[in-house]
Amino acid sequence: MASHVLDFLVLGNNFGTPEMRSIWSEQNRLEQQVAVEVALAKAEGEFGVIPTQVANTIVKKANATKLSLEKIAQEAAVAKHSLMSTINALQKQVGEAGQYIHYGATTQDIVDTATVLQIKQSFSIIERGTKLVALELKKLAKNTNTYLWPDKLTACKHYRQPLVLNWLFGWMNLFAIYND
Repeated sequence: MASHVLDFLVLGNNFGTPEMRSIWSEQNRLEQQVAVEVALAKAEGEFGVIPTQVANTIVKKANATKLSLEKIAQEAAVAKHSLMSTINALQKQVGEAGQYIHYGATTQDIVDTATVLQIKQSFSIIERGTKLVALELKKLAKNTNTYLWPDKLTACKHYRQPLVLNWLFGWMNLFAIYND
């Protein structure tokens, strides 16, 4: 049963795409959190904070796709903690090296970093879609450059550049910044 408009079968596609929903799914959230825990262990191993062999074991054995999201959710419901059940599942998965999972980190360190990874994934979709819109607007601007457009008053002087083109070139400049 849906509890939010984004989960509605009828309205859900009005506010998102299957691709974007997969990024913000619980499975991808888990995958990003595990990726952060693995990156933390790897970095700590490289800097001697934890034994290198332990870090290598964590990198080798930690695998979010082999964790049971259902079991993690059941444990989280009992523990009332957003990450503890994930940490416990990872510790079991990597064996003795598990005592170094989450070493020196806070829950917010892991959750926030994983969320930023999801935002990064989302941005690539948004950027791709916005570039497509900009290309269509560029075509529209070229196809309509002979049309008569209303002038804009600027400081009581007529300004002959069309309003639509001002808006279009503003967007195109934005993309130029990101594509440098």
